[in-house]
Amino acid sequence: MHFAAARRVLLTGDLCLIGGLCLAAVGSLSLASAAGALTQQATVRHHSHAEGRSDLVKTASVALGTCPATDVVMRALIPRLNYSANQPVSVAVVVRNVGSHTCTFGGTGNRYPEYIGPCGAISLQVDGRGGAPLWPGPVAYSCPAISATALAPGAKFTATGAWPKAIVTRSSSSGAPAGTYRLVIDRAITFTIPLR
Repeated sequence: MHFAAARRVLLTGDLCLIGGLCLAAVGSLSLASAAGALTQQATVRHHSHAEGRSDLVKTASVALGTCPATDVVMRALIPRLNYSANQPVSVAVVVRNVGSHTCTFGGTGNRYPEYIGPCGAISLQVDGRGGAPLWPGPVAYSCPAISATALAPGAKFTATGAWPKAIVTRSSSSGAPAGTYRLVIDRAITFTIPLR
């Protein structure tokens, strides 16, 4: 499935999840990375808490540019809870302005899809044991131009990103070993994932 179709699938579930729990399957979903190089095929179902799988989708209020957290709701989705060495760790979000004023934030200027990660409007940090940050690390990234982006009241945008399973330090970068990691999205939503 290509990114535009994946975006439609993610947005289709939007009202159901914000309005309450959704018990129906939304079908297959491909998450494309910011560069469009990563495509992960996964079947995603939204379940009630009683079914024990609501941890694939999490929701939080977040501040976005000129808007306070009371005006913005972000819903994040991961395609699975366990990852093997050859499976990319991808994430997608839907961000909605539930306030009455336009939010202005540093993004792609409404020209391209938004990104999650070191160059994105939405941050992604990966922590290891004890909460030590491992990625994106204390290094500078060469990012595309960031420009003023507007999100009108009632409007939403989607963003995708991925952790390349790297641990970055000031002097080196290496592959992440097997273990348990925390994906922290915009300092508001956390997914704990085991990497085998």
